[in-house]
Amino acid sequence: MQRAVNKILDEYPLIILEDGEMAIDYLRGREPYSNRQDFPMPCLVLLDLKLPCKNGIEVLRWIRSEPALILIPVIMLTSSRETKDVQLAYRAGANSFVVKPNSIQVQEDFVRSLQQYWFVFDEAARSTGLSRPIAFVEEQPMAG
Repeated sequence: MQRAVNKILDEYPLIILEDGEMAIDYLRGREPYSNRQDFPMPCLVLLDLKLPCKNGIEVLRWIRSEPALILIPVIMLTSSRETKDVQLAYRAGANSFVVKPNSIQVQEDFVRSLQQYWFVFDEAARSTGLSRPIAFVEEQPMAG
């Protein structure tokens, strides 16, 4: 999925965060992310449900509890189709809940749709500043 985001949304800087604690540290501006010139607030958060350290729901609840972050759109990405996960994400404040597509072509189609909706039609991301980066919070595969 990260490859499709990088390819399609290449005009937007992409912040890769590998776990829930790292995401909160980044958004909070905690070291090593305290310099907002180098680590600006994102205009959109793509948040995996299943993360190490803190899961996506915990991160989402934290985001929605912070007044400075409440307007940033958060899209939950997951491989889960379970109704309880969908309901939990929306109750916690997700703007959208998307099951990650398996094929590269469908991932790219999804990212094009995401770009069209969030950066062309929807005013929330536009009002937060489209020149800001996108935060992509997803556990990264082990190298090797």
